[in-house]
Formats: sequence, C-alpha cells, structure tokens
Amino acid sequence: MTVRRGEAHPPPEPPNPTLPPPKRPTPQLRPITPPPATDPCIHPLQTPTTFSTPTTTTTLTTPQQPPSTIGKYIKKHTKLLKCLGWPAFIKSLQHPIDISPTIHRAQHPAAPYLHRLTNNGVPAPSKAQPWTLQQKKAVLIRGAHSSATQQFRDFLWEDMADMITKGFWSVLPFKQIKHYKHLKLAPSGVVPQRSRRPRPIMDYTFTGVNEQSAPLAPMHAMQFGQTLQRVLQRVAYADPTHGPTLLAKFDLSDGYYRVPLSPEACLELAVVLPPLSGQPPLIGIPLVLPMGWKLSPP
Repeated sequence: MTVRRGEAHPPPEPPNPTLPPPKRPTPQLRPITPPPATDPCIHPLQTPTTFSTPTTTTTLTTPQQPPSTIGKYIKKHTKLLKCLGWPAFIKSLQHPIDISPTIHRAQHPAAPYLHRLTNNGVPAPSKAQPWTLQQKKAVLIRGAHSSATQQFRDFLWEDMADMITKGFWSVLPFKQIKHYKHLKLAPSGVVPQRSRRPRPIMDYTFTGVNEQSAPLAPMHAMQFGQTLQRVLQRVAYADPTHGPTLLAKFDLSDGYYRVPLSPEACLELAVVLPPLSGQPPLIGIPLVLPMGWKLSPP
C-alpha cells in the first residue's frame, strides 16, 4: 500500500495464525576441555597437594623413598672431604657465584663489601663458646622438626637432592664432622603454604644459633618501616634534569642462594636432617645463605 505524505499510516496488519512461528537457530555448544593432568605452576619437585580448609592438614602423595642420588652424593662428598680437608672441600662444591668479579670497581658504597663476599664468603661468627660433643649429640638425638620427619619428610629429601645438584647444600654423616670446633646444629623443618609448594626452613632460633650469631652484617642493608615515606622522598628530591622518575621492582629467584658462605660459617649453620634409610645420622651443610638465619644480608 502506498501512503502519501501527510496521510496517516494505517494500523499494522495482525499476524496470520496459519503461518508457523519463525525457528530460532539452535546454539552450538563447544566441548569443554578438561584441565591438564598436571599443574604447570607446581614445582617439579613437588607432588600434588590436596587442600581443604585452613584447619585441616596437608596430604602429600610422595614416594616412600627419597631420590637414590642422595646416597651417591653422601658417598662422593665424604670421600672428597677426606682428600681435601674442610676449606678446600667447601670451595670445591660452591658453584661460581653471580656477583661480578669486577664489583670492586663499581661506584657504590656497597662495592667493597660485596667484593669481600666474593672472595671470602659471608662469615657467621658466634658469640658463644664452641659446642661440646655432648651438646652436638643432644641436638642430633632430638632430630629435625616434626614437619621434616613426618609430614614433609620425602619432600624435604627431594628438595635437598635438588639443592645439592645446584651446589647450594651438602650432606655429610655426623661422624665425619663432629670434631670440628665451629660445628653447631639446628633442626631442619618445612613450612606448608596454601596453594603453593612447601618451603624448607631451618630453625636456627631453637638452638640459639640466631641469638649467638655476631651481628656483622650491615644493618642498613635491610630497612623495615616507613617504606612509602622513603620512596616519596626519593621521588620528590630526584633531579628533574634526568627526566621523569621511574620506579621498578626486582625479585631474584633463590636470592639468598646467590651469596656464598665462608667455610667456617658452613659449620656454624649446619642442620640436622630427618633419618634416611640405610644411612647414619646426617647433617645438612649450607654452602650459601640459608633460609632461617636472621643475619642473612640481602
């Protein structure tokens, strides 16, 4: 029907009841892809962990026996210690550190300190008298923390095997090092973390190692509190001739494990490890800064 300009439009025609209603297209459902069997975020040394509520315990499906490489490393390191003696033994196991050998040329107040760490390692002198053999045996008999001997025992040995491979730790029988006067012991432990792999940590506070360590590390290297105030002050007083102020944050992987210990400090920070089938009582020897020592300089 043609409608001229100015004329009213006729009312719309009613729908024809004889015509079928239009068909709507059926939506196509895409198949749901199941999640992968393994989570790429899980550390390769960690087996799947089942979490429920924060009050429940963590169940780890770990193998009954730790890696067989531990026994090979113990035998190899024991033989190496007998051949070289303690200082040369430690130096032979410590991998090349990540601190530049030309750090002393840097125009920075911390350059001389870092240069000393490169050549000598971090010292850990104690204010206490050397431990007697009875003191060492008493800590050895008590053993590692229950988290390391029961719940996370196999995980700790798996992690220790990886740390030995990377040159961060050594494992020796207690009878091979019990006569060293610098030897002090602390229990090893494992801290569970929700939705993340557990974290091995050494309890240097339990046996007084933390309290007895002489504070030689520069205290200004680690600053706590008033962070926002200090950052804003730096931004406010920045030289504008260099352009706008840029902020950056860096997180080093295994940052503590990038700094070596001195041979004597390796004994001062030794730890008792959980029992291992077919092996005598074993002691973990850190070759780098361990987690749990309060004076680990950043």
